Amino acid sequence: MNDRSRILGLLLSYCNISNCKKTFRKMNVVDRSPIQRRIVEQATTNQTAIILDVQSFSRWPAGCFASLRLGPLLLSGLMLAVVTLAFNSSAIAIQATEPLKQKDRAKTERTLKAKTQTAVKAPSTAELRSVVLKAFVKTRDGWSCDEVLLNSDLNEPFVEACRQQLPNVDAAEFNWTLINMRKAGHLKGIKTTKRNHKPLHKYSQIAEISARLVHDRHQVSTDRMMAVPKFRAEFDREVQRIDPELDLYCTRKAAFQLRKQRRLKPELIARIADWGRAIESFSVERIRNEPSLVPDHPGIYIFRDQSGYLYIGQSENLQKRLREHLDESSNFALATYLGDQGNENITIEIHAFAPDSRAKETMIRRAYESELIASRKPRFNIQP
Repeated sequence: MNDRSRILGLLLSYCNISNCKKTFRKMNVVDRSPIQRRIVEQATTNQTAIILDVQSFSRWPAGCFASLRLGPLLLSGLMLAVVTLAFNSSAIAIQATEPLKQKDRAKTERTLKAKTQTAVKAPSTAELRSVVLKAFVKTRDGWSCDEVLLNSDLNEPFVEACRQQLPNVDAAEFNWTLINMRKAGHLKGIKTTKRNHKPLHKYSQIAEISARLVHDRHQVSTDRMMAVPKFRAEFDREVQRIDPELDLYCTRKAAFQLRKQRRLKPELIARIADWGRAIESFSVERIRNEPSLVPDHPGIYIFRDQSGYLYIGQSENLQKRLREHLDESSNFALATYLGDQGNENITIEIHAFAPDSRAKETMIRRAYESELIASRKPRFNIQP
């Protein structure tokens, strides 16, 4: 038996998971080395397990673990730690990638033990909702749930009020709980006394472009995008790349309005057609100066500016096709527009696929292109 097989067998027996029914559908693997892939394939348990390098453990926050056990893997010199998450009582096995010296072993053991000393129990759903409701009532100042979520001047005090009661819960969880409480009707008895009636039509085009870009990159809903700080920050950055002077609050609100009007419905082909997809956006000026930024892969390209989507096309070689468009586009309306506008505020969004993926087939690219044209309605395309 080789070292890899022996370590796998020891790990399975040590975690006491080798004799359970195979229900490993929700396994979360932090690191994907070959041995861990084999564990995903072979391990059988009804608990969620995480396998990761023990040396990365020092970066985990304190309070994650309720208990731990340490022990060597026989005949290998490797150390194995089995701990229990404070939040969901899930088993975690940590496997070192190389033998640990005695001093390293002692240091790792001290680190793991320190992280269990401040273990914090996760709040129940009822407790979380109670805290969120009280914080919402306290900080909303008459505004609606959507306003508290979208307006930073309201959202920051709301999150801070929640954290005073639950310091170990992140902002995304508070925001998401608030959204779900509204959808479930738990906020019906709270009347909205303040409303912002500012017209949002001038923000709609840029809101759609920015929201769809974040949707495509991360496969998240509009609600989730606004609830999770990192996704909302990415949305804001895309807005500012198009128009640095645009009001971010109004653009977020315009994205919510588009969602309510069902104008941000998921594009099925874009959701299932990953195929090694990479999504980037560059200004026309930058692509003119650095054409190598665009890969010579198959994919879709989208011309857009502050007025909305201009033109969507597909090609087996994105770099070559965009060079042709920027030299003299075969689409007369687009060529005229590029000639009139120059490089001013025009951006090209690129959906590049792996060269050996199904996107190398023209029929597949045209299906992807057609759905984007139908949903985004670029002004210089002839509807397919």
